[in-house]
Amino acid sequence: MAIAFHCFPRFLIASLYHNQFKTSLSKLKYKFGIKYFILKQLIILNTFFELCELFGLILLSYISSKENYSLHEKAFIILMLSATLRMITCLILFRQLLYKLWVNNEIDDKNKKFRFQTSYQWKMRLFCSAFIFSLLLVIAYVRHTSKCSNNIGQPSTAWSYFAACEYIICCLIMGYHATVSLDFIFIKLKLELNFFFF
Repeated sequence: MAIAFHCFPRFLIASLYHNQFKTSLSKLKYKFGIKYFILKQLIILNTFFELCELFGLILLSYISSKENYSLHEKAFIILMLSATLRMITCLILFRQLLYKLWVNNEIDDKNKKFRFQTSYQWKMRLFCSAFIFSLLLVIAYVRHTSKCSNNIGQPSTAWSYFAACEYIICCLIMGYHATVSLDFIFIKLKLELNFFFF
């Protein structure tokens, strides 16, 4: 239930990033050419990857590995791949759009420049860490499945390493998403629920 409540605002955040990148693209006046086309497609891909990441998170949260291992495994792969690809496209868009606005002094507020720089640096650190732990996770998974499928008999510590990497990666992804507080500091979200009684 907590994941369901947690996912709704993330759909709104995906929309905020999509609009921020589109607005930044229009401010840089890339109206035509290959660079404009590529950046426009990256904006769409970034939003798509973020929505796939949410879909994978919802599936992973509601379907346990004991219930349906195959579907749980696919949901985890969707989550990992889409989170990684989203981080990559987001970093590229930050660098190609928001950084250019910052260099061209089109971001006037010094506080906003500092927040942009801090956000970008944290995003890059968290992405690099998540990428390294993703590689370690794949190595641990391959070692675990090769030992288990050969029926060696000894319980594999590779599964423990896999689980540790999985939790660390999830924490790094949450940290990456927490940088939204630097990107949209002045936006307030107000949600009103009206219940009608007849």
